Amino acid sequence: MRRRRGPGGGGDGESGPGATEGGEAGAAGAGEARPEPTGHSFVGTYRRQPTVENGWHIGTITHAVKNAGVRPPLLDASGAAVPMPVVDAGGVTVAAAPEATLLWTNEEGVQWELIPTKDADVWRTGSENPYLDTAPTFLLIRDAEGAVFGFTFNSETYRLGDADTAAGAASLVEHPLEGTYRRFPVENDWHVGRVTLVAGATGGGSDGVVLQWTNNAGVGWTLQPADDPDILQNGPTCPYVETTPLALVKRSADGEILGFEFGDDFFRLADLHPLEGTYKRSPAENGFHVGRIAAVECPAVGADEPAVGAAASLHPLGLWWTNDEGVGWAVHPTDVADVYRPGAGNPYSDVCNEMTAHRSDGRITGFEFNGDIFRKS
Repeated sequence: MRRRRGPGGGGDGESGPGATEGGEAGAAGAGEARPEPTGHSFVGTYRRQPTVENGWHIGTITHAVKNAGVRPPLLDASGAAVPMPVVDAGGVTVAAAPEATLLWTNEEGVQWELIPTKDADVWRTGSENPYLDTAPTFLLIRDAEGAVFGFTFNSETYRLGDADTAAGAASLVEHPLEGTYRRFPVENDWHVGRVTLVAGATGGGSDGVVLQWTNNAGVGWTLQPADDPDILQNGPTCPYVETTPLALVKRSADGEILGFEFGDDFFRLADLHPLEGTYKRSPAENGFHVGRIAAVECPAVGADEPAVGAAASLHPLGLWWTNDEGVGWAVHPTDVADVYRPGAGNPYSDVCNEMTAHRSDGRITGFEFNGDIFRKS
């Protein structure tokens, strides 16, 4: 299904759930307005869903102050306070006022700034975010009353609440449809997204819940299960609601959720592999030194070529490396943990046939290939 250019879409093609061509998502935050974050209701502790595996999966959003080293008020010759900021005759700021902001800090002690944009539900991350190239924003998730109860970041969902309390446990209730879905081949940010449970919202379907779809372009809408829980009604903010009012859940013969059909496309339930991401050799001297590992559908297990076209055939999933020169090859797991075998397209097969993942505190931070270290960014 083709769509007009709309929120978050752009490029030469038409992008959106169901688009088979398509451009890149528009950057969130252009021309940001920077309201004072004091009083934001989403300050608190968040946990990755559905599981917490390390200290990167728990963190806290807090108020903080930038430019805290400046100690206003400055005084003029008469002793009166000088308004901040101070700008000289050439228009250059010579003293900045403290600026209220928000900070994300995970339990590993890594933190970065959260910067408001014109969209109240999109917060741009600061330069300290180690995933800035691939995950530059926090996308807030709200319940039916408009209260924030979580956010999506780096294709994962984090939920507000303390799981050690009864109220927190209730806020962390999972729904079987929650998870990451992808339309293969993934061609733009509208082809990857997450389904999450809207905390506190009640619907008229058989299970009485409301779900939320949010894609990697930051566009989302509610999904309301009908009396048949495998029929999902797209909410009014869905840009395709007039032509595609329903999403249809597809299951295996054993009842396992495989994904959902949306228009002419199939979005497959497929969580991120820990090796997926963008990698760079340092120094990066050419396009062979920067690339991405991403999931693809393959015609068979161990195949060296991805499947062609988008279909609901549920081909086996594999990993694929593509560098900035456009050269790519399959990345096959081996019997040895964190050791991968490059596929037939590897141009260095005569000298190197291993890619070895590097970890820190259990998290993949890079890989070694052909004598070089490629670090995850």
